[in-house]
Amino acid sequence: ISACDVEDRSVGAFIASAEMGRGELVLRMAASEALVDARRALQGALVSEEWARMNSVATFLADLPIHVDGTSPVTVFEVKGRVRRHIAECSRKSGAKIRVVLVDYLQFLQAVQVKGRSREQEVAETAKELKALAKDTNSCVIALAQAGRAVDKATTPPTLSDLRESGNIEAVADVVVFIHHPNGYREGGYAELHVAKHRGGPCGIVPVLWDPRFTRFANWEGPLPDCATPGAM
Repeated sequence: ISACDVEDRSVGAFIASAEMGRGELVLRMAASEALVDARRALQGALVSEEWARMNSVATFLADLPIHVDGTSPVTVFEVKGRVRRHIAECSRKSGAKIRVVLVDYLQFLQAVQVKGRSREQEVAETAKELKALAKDTNSCVIALAQAGRAVDKATTPPTLSDLRESGNIEAVADVVVFIHHPNGYREGGYAELHVAKHRGGPCGIVPVLWDPRFTRFANWEGPLPDCATPGAM
């Protein structure tokens, strides 16, 4: 989440990262906002001017109502409990309302294991619980999800059937967006956001500029390249 999108101090965000620790995630967020190479930042190999930008951004981020929870492993019910407690705390202390909950990532969350239930059914139950959280807290829950390994090797854009251990994800979600890198995700430049499902809205392909140095997307400016998927606009 770009910190610039929650500069309104009355609107907060909760980030639950089951895979990445809090320290690393905060460092990556700061590097992205400061336009500093994230890999070099993690290695501590920055020049003084870059450290100055990082410190300035870190001060800015610390003042925003963004809570990062890097506890791992977690169950979906633990995430729901922590979000509700944080909502109550924010309401009591600052009056900020949590409007965005980001979960990284869906398949990493542990579900309640029931004998005879498949992994796909467990993931489907996790997705349903996150949907219930969105309704109960009147917030936007964004859950990152893994796609099948074949997507990394495929030259065609991903589809709903590529969601790994998808269970009922595509049925539960209001919106499903895939990131497609025609030239490979390690290469910067042209990329696409494929809106494969949009309940009550249009689907389509949004061209974006991907910069892996800063782990950052931006609007695509100019004519589309030859590698663009037909229908991109």
